[in-house]
Amino acid sequence: MITGLKADVKVPRTPYEKDRAAVARLTTRLKFGFPLTPAFKPVPPSEEWTLAVLTAYDRSDMSVHSYSRCWVHLIWSTLNRQRLLNKKAAASLSRYMAEYADKHDMYMKINFVNPDHVHALIDLPTALSIEKLIQLLKGSSSHWVNAGDLITGKFAWARGYGAFSVSQSNVDQVARYIADQEEHHRLRTFAEELREFIDRHGLRWHDEGSR
Repeated sequence: MITGLKADVKVPRTPYEKDRAAVARLTTRLKFGFPLTPAFKPVPPSEEWTLAVLTAYDRSDMSVHSYSRCWVHLIWSTLNRQRLLNKKAAASLSRYMAEYADKHDMYMKINFVNPDHVHALIDLPTALSIEKLIQLLKGSSSHWVNAGDLITGKFAWARGYGAFSVSQSNVDQVARYIADQEEHHRLRTFAEELREFIDRHGLRWHDEGSR
């Protein structure tokens, strides 16, 4: 609790006194970094108090004791969902993305590259948003495909993506689902698969014209 506060400040009545009070409030705000009620005069913090605050907010000390596990199942497709990647190209791209993730401290448990879309299971790094993670994976991989002439013509990913949270207890089940992509797509298309994910997670489907 702050002590030594005074409440007997005279309320300014003349224009001159009002201007002087305004200047005093501005000076206090600049000095202490936050607005103060005019009737209170702050007491400068003691050296002990300052040391305590600095110790409590030592970021390096806090990061040592921070823990995070946020599994995300990512799904994204080629531009216009074209089936551009044959098995050889898909296998090469899968290896590239795994190596890229490892190099940039992203734990990618598994990924699977289909001819027209990708699945990846990643423990989301604390320093990245989902949007930034997707941007890095899609941007680096499309550049790599084009630079290596992995396909005929220009390669690009579609703009959108799916990002679905996965509980720790379901990680192995989702990993198996991703590993068995070839089997799944013998029975249904990517559009049908994506629609099921969207419905299961209570999201609204956007048709092709609204992309």
